[in-house]
Amino acid sequence: MRHDTIQIMERRSKTLLLLAEGLTASEISKQTHVSIEQVYDDLRCIKKDGHKFIRALGSKNLGYSYHVLITNLFHVNKDLWQITKDNEIMTSDKIRAYKTIVETTNTIKEIFKESINMITIEEMKKRIEDLELISNPDSEHKTHSYIDIKQLPHINSNNESTLIHNTDTNVTNEDNNILQ
Repeated sequence: MRHDTIQIMERRSKTLLLLAEGLTASEISKQTHVSIEQVYDDLRCIKKDGHKFIRALGSKNLGYSYHVLITNLFHVNKDLWQITKDNEIMTSDKIRAYKTIVETTNTIKEIFKESINMITIEEMKKRIEDLELISNPDSEHKTHSYIDIKQLPHINSNNESTLIHNTDTNVTNEDNNILQ
């Protein structure tokens, strides 16, 4: 049983590499010596595993993965700078090293942009979860809110946005009109 699992994992890994090289399913089938139906089954499993990987990456491992990736890129740049300073290296190789430095630096910038977006998404997710807890007072996770629920707009039976009038609030008719 374990041997079969290892063979399947190796076949799927090879299938993914061949797919990355731009091969079609029939070409992958010929190179891996399996039926085209098996290739499609493997691709479905690879896709499902990819979704699981992204969810796991996004949940707890994202920061670690970004850290490792950026550290590796910084080390690549460090080695490339050493190449540019070596007098025994040909000028054409130094030019290629400079070009690669620019590419890795741009990649690092893109990673930082993406990580900022991911942080923003995580913060928004947390805020939404907090708002859901606030709006559900019967929840088992009781929370205290600084939001005066009476001040928030509500949808009435005519699908109009209104404010709930209460003697404790200082809502004017003008405030009500703004929300409608």
